Amino acid sequence: MNNPDKFAEYLQVAKDQGLDIMAPSINYSDKHFSVVGDKIVYGLAGIKNVGEGVVELFVAEREKNGPYKDFLDFLTRIDSRSSNSKLLESLIKAGAFDTMGVNRPTLLAHVADAVTYVQKRREERAFGQISLFDEEIEAQMDTFTMTEVEDWALNEKLETEKALLGFYISGHPMDAYKKAISERVTVNTARVETLPFGRVTNIIAMVTNIRPYTTKKGDVMAFLQLTDLNSTFDATLFPKSFEQYKEILHVDGIYGFTGNFDNSRGEGKISYLIEAIYANPEDLSPMAVTKCHIELEKSFCKPEQMTTLRDSFLTWEGGCKVELIIREGENPEKDVIACGGEFKVRYCDEFIEEVKNNRSVLNIWFD
Repeated sequence: MNNPDKFAEYLQVAKDQGLDIMAPSINYSDKHFSVVGDKIVYGLAGIKNVGEGVVELFVAEREKNGPYKDFLDFLTRIDSRSSNSKLLESLIKAGAFDTMGVNRPTLLAHVADAVTYVQKRREERAFGQISLFDEEIEAQMDTFTMTEVEDWALNEKLETEKALLGFYISGHPMDAYKKAISERVTVNTARVETLPFGRVTNIIAMVTNIRPYTTKKGDVMAFLQLTDLNSTFDATLFPKSFEQYKEILHVDGIYGFTGNFDNSRGEGKISYLIEAIYANPEDLSPMAVTKCHIELEKSFCKPEQMTTLRDSFLTWEGGCKVELIIREGENPEKDVIACGGEFKVRYCDEFIEEVKNNRSVLNIWFD
């Protein structure tokens, strides 16, 4: 929860492997990450304005007396001193009550009235007033209705999640560009060791920060922070390019970029040197790929796996040369094997998916 870069990387790995990550849930979440069925559930303590101590109270009550039936039941069962309006609003906006059938804006519109209603019922019970009525009348008095408010659009939900969790959980604004990314982007920015440094590379990413900088000559350039579906990384826009594109750039905008990755700063730090920006990412030209890199674990390179891999090459014949990278456990040493021309392959999602399913394969990428 406290390492944004690593969490973004793990989040994407989980999605790539078909694992669902649920937003925080008052009925399924623990304090930190947990597993429910076949899903990973975000912890309640990861929500801004929600402390670990109060989460422990919520979880303890749930474990003792069963899941919360609805929002009103939750308010009734918890200590009123631990349910201030800021905490409740944060839980609602982060999606903690989404599984109860009432949308977030409806709950937000009625949260103050619900708190007042529950407090009034507590006072009535404390003074013994409820005992004056039979069960049917009491049930009628317990009714609290909410007038439904139109749900938020997905982007609005995602933005509130980002503000409260630091991440997009139930989706990503860039999900709409997955097809364009698959056709135009060939790099995984979370795997620095695979980046083609010094070569022109396409990127489709969201701008999350813009920091203008005045050079000694008086020219203005900018340092950007970009986030794609894999990671967050720094980018540099030199004066001439900044002057050309500054009018279309804004925080939270999603763009297509051409440029090259630079690692001259050392210490594993990279920067993307921007050459051109496209307001519509789909205006990027598809990258021409010429080589396929396949990373293998030596201990898994059994005859069966190698035969299956060879058959995949022959099935998906194309124009990309294949390079095999053989690794053994944590040993940094590697063997690199260039396959013959008869094993050239095609760059397509079907081939990549088939190769990933081979037990001996650790990773595959094209450039």
